[in-house]
Amino acid sequence: MVETIGDFGLMFHLTRVNSGLHQRELMGAGVAVQTVSRFENKRSDLSLSSVISLLQEVPVTMHEFLITSTGTFPDSFDEFLQYVGVLGVTRDADEQIAGFALRCRILYAMTKNVEWRMRAAMLASSGDIKVQEQERKLVLSYLMRVDDWTSYEFILLRRTLCTGVLLWQDIPQLWPRLHRFNREEHRMNYTRQRMQLVALLSVADLFMEARDFEWLDKVLTVTRQLPVRSGDICAEFHLRALEAEQLLLCPGADHRSGAKLLHELYHSAKFIGAPQIVARLEAISVATGTDLRKMPQKV
Repeated sequence: MVETIGDFGLMFHLTRVNSGLHQRELMGAGVAVQTVSRFENKRSDLSLSSVISLLQEVPVTMHEFLITSTGTFPDSFDEFLQYVGVLGVTRDADEQIAGFALRCRILYAMTKNVEWRMRAAMLASSGDIKVQEQERKLVLSYLMRVDDWTSYEFILLRRTLCTGVLLWQDIPQLWPRLHRFNREEHRMNYTRQRMQLVALLSVADLFMEARDFEWLDKVLTVTRQLPVRSGDICAEFHLRALEAEQLLLCPGADHRSGAKLLHELYHSAKFIGAPQIVARLEAISVATGTDLRKMPQKV
């Protein structure tokens, strides 16, 4: 990415701006504002010690700055996912991923390649209302242009819903693409169907939180049809838990059947030793006021 030493100045400028800092706020580095300005405008270079001092004033390490500048970031989407997977198991995973999102936005500012901006939107919200709205429009526009979604589009939707870039209110206009399903075609593409299943369950969670039971029912109806659900214990528990919660919360629904289903799911999850599922079901129990202890155990 960097062709000359002066390009490091441009990279620093983008890093500073994306961090929400003004040049005068870097005074703690011991570098004059005029010197920083000349460095950022590629009119002069800085010593390594000065660059290190400046980087201590922004939320980017020397290593991160260099790998962003030299373009050694993962280029393909598969490499991107692998890199995020590595960051996700670090001790300070949230901080690492937020830093990666910032560097993706910097790369977009340098290259104008919208792929970097969409990757940033998948990682973390920018925290800036204007930028977030721009990224929301970008992701929506892209998803609306693609008629036949692949695994990438399902991942993009789910991740941008997780980061809050897209909202549950955006789902209706994307629904014709999200719910598209061809049984024969999906038999030949397990990965895509798996991504569709995960995306649909994430969307169902959002409609449940919003208490929009009409749309929740639409999503669950499609989810039940996906053959890939068969044999996936976690997905099956997730789906049935949503069904139980729907029965417990939806006005006019059979609340008693919901409580019974929740009870059976809870003891089944304990029986197979699935603590995350148990915790999810306990949370639903608390949220719906269902006392699991009063019901007889039946696995």
